[in-house]
Amino acid sequence: MLLEFIAKHQLNAMLVLSGICAVLAIFVLFIKTMSAHRKAILIIMDISAGLLLVFDRYAYIFRGDVSELGFVMVRVSNFLVFFLTLLCILMFNESSDRKTYLALPLYRAFLCRRQACKRSEFPPVCTYKTRR
Repeated sequence: MLLEFIAKHQLNAMLVLSGICAVLAIFVLFIKTMSAHRKAILIIMDISAGLLLVFDRYAYIFRGDVSELGFVMVRVSNFLVFFLTLLCILMFNESSDRKTYLALPLYRAFLCRRQACKRSEFPPVCTYKTRR
């Protein structure tokens, strides 16, 4: 019963949650107790989370559509969901006091797979430190 209700209203819930993210981004504009840097980070996070929900909703709506529009919308929506997820993570990382490099494991994997390239093209991995 509950799972049927959730499955029936999933797209509506995603639309409502994306609207809540947009309203929160507008409310952050009026906060006076935060620094401008943190305010900008929160606005970018809220907008990217809202857009992530919208494009995830579009990918779900156009899934299985064999028309040209469906083909393009699914691919564009899936790419934007992937990109906006990374943007949310990077903004969350930017807002923390202790900075870490989230992309460092990906960078190391990239270096390991590029055996044919010279190592001198890339900066050494061990020089990356956390900044404060």
